[in-house]
Amino acid sequence: MSEFQPISNMEKSFTVGKVEKPVEQKILSVAEQIKKSGIFKKDNSETEQKRTNKVDEVVRFASGDVINSYKDLIDKSCDDHLDQTLINQTFDILRRSSSLAINNDQELQTSLNVGGLRDILPKTTKYDNGGHSELNLERGIMEITITSPKIREIYREISDIRDSYDLTDSFERKQAADEIAEQRKGLLSLRKEIISDDQRQEWIQAKEYLKMEVGILDGEQGTADGSADKLDVAAVLGQAVEKISAAAEKMAKVVKKINSDGKDNSQKDIDDIGGYELLNLIKKETDVNVLTNIARKNLDYIEGLEDASNRYRLTGQPTDILDHITNKLKTELIPEAEKTGVNLKEYELLRKEIRARLTIFDIGKFLGDVSFRITESGRGGIGDMIDQASKIDRTMDTEVLKFCFKESAEVGFNIAGAWNYIQEANFNYKKILGEIWESGYAKDYSGGRDKFLKIDPKMSSVKGQDGGLFMDGNGYDPERAGIVDKYIISKLGNNGKKAYELANELADATAETSTFNFGFINGDNNCEVIYFRDYRNDDASKGKKMGPFATRGIESLAHGWLRYFSRSTDLTDKMGPIKAEEVLVDKAIGKKNSSMYFGKVLSSYTLSVKNALMESDPDPKKILNLSNFQELVGSFDKVDPPYEMVKTTTGWRKAETPAEKDANSENKSRGGVYNMKAFYVLGLLEIFATKENIGWDTNAMSKFKEVVLDTQLSETKKSFINETQWKWILEQKIAHDNKGNSLTYIEAMRLNRKSKFTDYFWDYFANGGKKGK
Repeated sequence: MSEFQPISNMEKSFTVGKVEKPVEQKILSVAEQIKKSGIFKKDNSETEQKRTNKVDEVVRFASGDVINSYKDLIDKSCDDHLDQTLINQTFDILRRSSSLAINNDQELQTSLNVGGLRDILPKTTKYDNGGHSELNLERGIMEITITSPKIREIYREISDIRDSYDLTDSFERKQAADEIAEQRKGLLSLRKEIISDDQRQEWIQAKEYLKMEVGILDGEQGTADGSADKLDVAAVLGQAVEKISAAAEKMAKVVKKINSDGKDNSQKDIDDIGGYELLNLIKKETDVNVLTNIARKNLDYIEGLEDASNRYRLTGQPTDILDHITNKLKTELIPEAEKTGVNLKEYELLRKEIRARLTIFDIGKFLGDVSFRITESGRGGIGDMIDQASKIDRTMDTEVLKFCFKESAEVGFNIAGAWNYIQEANFNYKKILGEIWESGYAKDYSGGRDKFLKIDPKMSSVKGQDGGLFMDGNGYDPERAGIVDKYIISKLGNNGKKAYELANELADATAETSTFNFGFINGDNNCEVIYFRDYRNDDASKGKKMGPFATRGIESLAHGWLRYFSRSTDLTDKMGPIKAEEVLVDKAIGKKNSSMYFGKVLSSYTLSVKNALMESDPDPKKILNLSNFQELVGSFDKVDPPYEMVKTTTGWRKAETPAEKDANSENKSRGGVYNMKAFYVLGLLEIFATKENIGWDTNAMSKFKEVVLDTQLSETKKSFINETQWKWILEQKIAHDNKGNSLTYIEAMRLNRKSKFTDYFWDYFANGGKKGK
């Protein structure tokens, strides 16, 4: 007989979810094994190896003896050549059964509730294949046991803070306390967003836990090393939760009174935050037109704020009002309308409009603040800004994109039409300018026809492009840009100005403005990876160090996030517009969300590859170290796909037909089949062959070949490059002699080393280890 209650009777905050019956039984069985093995209860006499063995036994059982260990599970999750179905299924069973086992043990449940899950997990479950695996058992358990994702994130932050400081040091302990206090402020700001009773309880418990954590670290509670007994903490929380739950019911929600008759009450009236209780106008109103009027008044105000210090992102009267309207829609009006059918579509569209407009405004402004810079995590770049936005529920996802591109026209904003004009005005600027001039719309332009139609060559450093509206608006011809703006608005019908404003905010929020940045202005690193070859050629022409010439054969490291959701079939030699109707909005889910792309792909993988390809003075000792290639291979494999690529108007995609593969056979510039790694190796050899006194000799070359070609990098990763790529590398011309003749690497090295021994060596090497004639 199982020691566990049926899944249907489990507490809501500790659920294994809705699963098929056989999977349910498997989860129950694995959970029993976990509990009996005691792997979450570390005995002082038990070695870590013994705990590891127990974990591995559980993994084997969960996978049906297909996966041998937890390490094997994680390593296989990083192997792009393996079917991930069984791997993901095994991990899902593992995290759900772990949650179930924790739920059935009060001591373990307490550890989870007070943020101590990391403390009870065996060390082996923290293995992540050098950061390459996306599977994380701590995160996986938290995702199904703590129902609020924002509270989960705060718990993870607390764990990271505690791990980052030496809590036996009084100064570092104070630093940790200050950072946790900041996390508590963030938690308090979530109060109005917590709707369900389960999440309210989690919020209260987390709030008191963080208060206690600060007290422990400040020395007011606990011991001198910043530790405290987790069960003592739980006892205190148990008393506090009861009191605060009762108090929370009496909390008054205050918003400022605003008019619903459509009159503008002025900025002062909207800014004046009073202590009024929630108005009956919002609390009891069911008229969708009244609620829409109130919502748009506040949205318009927020969108009109230019000064970053005045933007309402986390707090402020306008967002309070919008929060109340959204909560009313979600908890009362929409559920009721689902039963009656009355106003359901209008209520849903209003909710989506509020969320979409706040999202594209905040994300666009966030990214504008950092000029679309790509940096490592924590350095204030594009990824950090996206992460910050996601913490306040500003996430570019399918719902937001669907509203902007498809549904906004139903509420009077032709965002899709404005978006299409913006795309045309950036990629086909000459055509748009001609159309405007012929219409007579630019008759008052001060420079006359010739100047209006002329494109300054400085407006673009990208091959095949002539600048665009984005470039004009950044100082080339503001007067002309203003005329183009007015012309587009005139074509959009009612609410054209607002539709155009929202479409521009959408372009910022999706970072499409980086694809318009043909002049590489404003420190925009995102456009540099999109137009990698043009950017490097542009800076090289200015005398800047841009890495080896060989790696400039790579045209692009990425294209804009939104362009991954287009299936354009038009092959081209340059980037072009992506129209609203071409965006496959339903694809913006899972790993394809904007947070993953901007926060992980760009800031980690793409940045790492970009830095490697642009290295001008590599240290041979570092290069010859196997760990250099072990660190790089994961990033290269993420950026450079293992298949042939073809270029379309909206970006790069997989070559699917034999004709596309054949047509692309001579063009490896984007990469595909991991050719970026071959370009990288070629670039290193170019530097070593052409730079003097760098310490590169025949022994170094032998070691280099061994590392990149003959060494398997890990249990799941083969060598950095393969034999075919190595042969291609040795055939490429990478240098010139004093007569201007092009030289391969072997020829360049032979020219620079004239001893008989060296000639013999390079003949031997070039012949693949066979003695030359």
